[in-house]
Amino acid sequence: GHALAGLWLQPEEFASIVIDDAETLRKRVQLNELVLFETTFVTAHPVLPFSKAVASANETLAEEHDATFNVAIDIKRARMHRILPLGLKSPQNFDNSEEYDASIEMSLESAPALPNFDLTDDEEVSDSPQGRIDRWQRKLLDLSLRNPLINFKASKTSLKIICPDPGLLEDKLAAGEKISIASIPSLSGQKQDDDIHRQRKGESIQIEYAREALAKKQVLVDLTDDELSKRSVELYRKMQTALQEGGANTLFLAFGFLTWKRDDKVEQKFRAPLILLPVSLERQSVRSGIKLIASDDEPRFNTTLLEMLRKDFQIDVPGLAGELPTDASGIDVTGIWNLVRKKIKDSPGFEVVEDVVLGHFSFAKFLMWKDLVDRTDELRKNAVVKHLIDTPKEPFESTIEFVISQSLDKDYAPQDLLMPLAGDASQVAAIATADRGKDFIIIGPPGTGKSQTISNLIAHLIGKNKTVLFVSEKTAALEVVYRRLEKVGLGQFCLQLHSNKAKKADVLAQLRRSRDYSITTDSDGWNQTSAKLKRLQDKLNGLVEHMHTKYPNGLTPHYAIGVKVKNDLVGQNVKLSWTSSKAHDVAKLEQMRETSKKLAIQASEIGSFESNAFRLVNASDWSPSWETQLIDQAMALLNSAKYLDKVIKSFSETLKITLKDQSDDRIRALRDLAEVFGLSYKSDTFFALEHDGQDLVEKLETAVTHLRQYSDSQGDLSCIYDSKAWRELDIESLEQRWQQSDNSWWLRKNIERWNI
Repeated sequence: GHALAGLWLQPEEFASIVIDDAETLRKRVQLNELVLFETTFVTAHPVLPFSKAVASANETLAEEHDATFNVAIDIKRARMHRILPLGLKSPQNFDNSEEYDASIEMSLESAPALPNFDLTDDEEVSDSPQGRIDRWQRKLLDLSLRNPLINFKASKTSLKIICPDPGLLEDKLAAGEKISIASIPSLSGQKQDDDIHRQRKGESIQIEYAREALAKKQVLVDLTDDELSKRSVELYRKMQTALQEGGANTLFLAFGFLTWKRDDKVEQKFRAPLILLPVSLERQSVRSGIKLIASDDEPRFNTTLLEMLRKDFQIDVPGLAGELPTDASGIDVTGIWNLVRKKIKDSPGFEVVEDVVLGHFSFAKFLMWKDLVDRTDELRKNAVVKHLIDTPKEPFESTIEFVISQSLDKDYAPQDLLMPLAGDASQVAAIATADRGKDFIIIGPPGTGKSQTISNLIAHLIGKNKTVLFVSEKTAALEVVYRRLEKVGLGQFCLQLHSNKAKKADVLAQLRRSRDYSITTDSDGWNQTSAKLKRLQDKLNGLVEHMHTKYPNGLTPHYAIGVKVKNDLVGQNVKLSWTSSKAHDVAKLEQMRETSKKLAIQASEIGSFESNAFRLVNASDWSPSWETQLIDQAMALLNSAKYLDKVIKSFSETLKITLKDQSDDRIRALRDLAEVFGLSYKSDTFFALEHDGQDLVEKLETAVTHLRQYSDSQGDLSCIYDSKAWRELDIESLEQRWQQSDNSWWLRKNIERWNI
């Protein structure tokens, strides 16, 4: 449907006139073996630049248009073969007597099934050292389609960048510029505007937008603002999670993709990124958007793809496994693409696509695989690795013994183990064992002090002038240990090489801080403190030894205290005492235990001691006379109880009251009531039974109190008055005269009060 003209620069390399594969055309164009251009642009008025006609033709042959591509005809080669266009009229002598037999067809067998490219885990391998290494390498080198480095698929955590000049974008990032991400402008009638712009300028209006945006330090994506915001947040969160949990940046800007097939007869294609530039996202606020920033790490080529090409397709692309070729600023993106194109130009189904995508990729397993491949012999020098390779099913041989926690204080002085943090006996034993040079594994659930032990172990080895490499799959574990070491003053001896701490500037700053660090040591103070600690340790150990010393009866104070505390908690407060801790031996103690068991059996027959009738009997010796006396007293008690019961019933019937029980408190209450009745005999007490009897009783008690006060005051007078003289006094007049005397001067006041 397009009038495309082809100028063959190397026509001798082509064997056919008709090419029905758009991929072949794209490869020749990418390698500058063929130039395609849109003829309608060349003949347009005004005439467009030839570069625009070339760009339009290449866009028509883009990978996404493969479904609409039919064939391309090399007109020059057709002319060389004397193939001319058909005339408008058929020749008169054209003989059509022979008819084509359409029933004759060539039958072809189906293509044989090819083996799966993916290596399965259950593949049988030799149970030999080399077989184990091969199995490890196969598991680490993931060449299956699950690996996005081999089979990249667009997702919500990736962004396809509209970039007309990938090399310029890489140069800007390499120069340290921040590139913002925005949606492409959406205008009404954009389809019509794009067609008009393409006719006038020879390119898509989106490309023009993207070129202008890139000049302003901005890249565009073909997404709405809402969708871009969601994907940007997902990218940012996944980047932060990778840094916090794994300690490595997995966000890369992929420049170029290799589309490849497993077989040229299979239509399914896969995409693998080529150049991966490590970047990070900067987000000032929710509404400020996200900006791209190049990380300090060097850009790299997809080494997993290189290994797949070498192993599965015998395609070797040298010069890309290490440092990448560079240009005036940054890496040479176009040069790297052309290098790959030259290596895969003869491989059907392989093609370099100049797409730019922001996404997450991980090289962790590949780097481990690379280390295992290149340094196998050197790794064997480690005893643990050698055991895992050669003799994994046999016990690990070691001549170094574990340190027993019970003998720590005897074998080690406080200054021998440099532990700035607290630790129990098992943790200290682990550090002492590591100090001997033994290889071992510490296993324990969360919260058992593994990080504390690691921190103490690192501090101890630093004090022994050794270097420690602490690695972890989770960044949180590294941060916990570092914070503890920093808290005790050892942070300047730690070089953090994970997550954002691995930047060149941060690493140099850490090295500078350690170089400038200085400390003044005081050996005398250290020795004095160590000696004091040793004395305290000996005292504590002496207490422990005493608590666990066995006495002649076979018991220890620690055990005895435990029994006492246990019995107090369960309420078994049986008081036993002996004159000495040596009062009985092991045999005597065992005899006492047997006796207590028998008592326990008898107690189960008697029942509860608190409710037993014999609880009042307080005697330890028995005799016939004591038994006779006990029986007589018991009979007397029984007769008294019967008489008391009879009296209580008679008293209750007289008062017409009913008792709920005959407890001690109720019997005492009845006794008090009887005494009151006896005291009130022949007394007028009916007023107490009136409706206001309680008030009368209270007023009588108040009157008695005043009379007592009056009698006491009367005894304090200077002369004797008639006992009823107060009835003839005018109390109100006397009180008024007394208050008026307060306003007179002192002599008159005394005279007036004397007269009163």
